[in-house]
Amino acid sequence: MSASRTVFGFRLALLFSLGVTLLLPGTLNAQLRDSDGAASFQNAAQVFMPIFEQYDDCTGGGPASQQFPDFGDSVLQSADDFNVSGNRPINHIVALGSFSLSGPMGPITFEIYDIDGPGNLPGTLICSEVGIVSEGDDATIDVLLDGSCHLNSGAYWLSIYPVMSFTDFGQWFWSSNSSGFGSEFAFQDPDALVGNPCSTWGLGVTDCGIGATFPNLCFGIGSFIGDGGDYPIPATGPSGAIVLVLIVMLTSLFYLKRNRKRGDAS
Repeated sequence: MSASRTVFGFRLALLFSLGVTLLLPGTLNAQLRDSDGAASFQNAAQVFMPIFEQYDDCTGGGPASQQFPDFGDSVLQSADDFNVSGNRPINHIVALGSFSLSGPMGPITFEIYDIDGPGNLPGTLICSEVGIVSEGDDATIDVLLDGSCHLNSGAYWLSIYPVMSFTDFGQWFWSSNSSGFGSEFAFQDPDALVGNPCSTWGLGVTDCGIGATFPNLCFGIGSFIGDGGDYPIPATGPSGAIVLVLIVMLTSLFYLKRNRKRGDAS
């Protein structure tokens, strides 16, 4: 009878530990949501979700896009259109490019425009961030945004340009791309820095005469989904639950063997 009770206790402990493994994270998650995020828990991992990418056949033969502090902060500005499906946050941008000299680039400005300008060119400024630091290598721009930019489904224009002295570091050219999505890239030279006919936005090749290899630009945008607010997990993580199961099982097994030895001795 004693051995049967011990086996029953072992099985009961095993079922209890498995139930803890399944139910404890959900219970703690509910507690964490109710307490607006307890410090004793860590946030769920973020997952990067690309929103739009065009990296095919990228070359260095693209337009300049740059702010020149040695020329009164005049700007040569390029932009390309992209599409968004669903309401999405924009917090990561990569743009491929090349230097005429060696760089490096300084702080970076990014801007997203609606397509409500003349001829569906950049119009209303929707999002912008100034002074971003690039984490990219060489002439690749790789920036994380502050997460305040959210876009609904539709088409938009992206412009991104570094602050870089022409005298000291040369120019940054945004690499062109043969993807064929949407319109050809847009360009403007508002201060007539190079005497370009496009003092306001125009199509880079057709209107502005920019001799790019391809009519689109190389870039990708994306977002990190899951800020931890909706999917918190215990600070111990899944490994803690596994350890808990093993402890309960080993403890129960120890008492089971001890009771069997007592039964054999008697």
